[in-house]
Amino acid sequence: MDVRGVELQVKRAVEPLAESMGLTLLDVELSSEGAGWFLRLYIDKESGVGIDDCARLSEEADGILDGMDPIPHAYVLEVTSSGEKPLRFAEEYAKFSGRNVLISTYKQVGGQKRHEGKLIGLMDGEVVIEDDEGKQSRIPFELVSKARLAARY
Repeated sequence: MDVRGVELQVKRAVEPLAESMGLTLLDVELSSEGAGWFLRLYIDKESGVGIDDCARLSEEADGILDGMDPIPHAYVLEVTSSGEKPLRFAEEYAKFSGRNVLISTYKQVGGQKRHEGKLIGLMDGEVVIEDDEGKQSRIPFELVSKARLAARY
């Protein structure tokens, strides 16, 4: 199964539905976890995503996906806000500029493998983040093992 192909197919099918509900479909992620498969739809909206938004899109998208049958086996559909969305593609670093992120690296950068701060963007092959004191750090993009949006409380 071509996971990326399935993700694109689902995105094309569900995106117009999300937009009709006033939502933005940010990403679709199909992943195998343990013995099961999960299809995650990450959504956002200007006034903030509520549980009712997630439930409504889940119910409507489920009907569309049942008709398409893009995944040849059982899976769990999850609709979630962008709150802790993984950043999987370079273009997402510009899209989520200004948001808080948590980045893990394959090896130490600046004496650590875990970096947190406000995302400035991706510049010259480096992820630029800023800490609470306004100090910027640059992390070579090829050293990023995981990156995700991080909720701040």
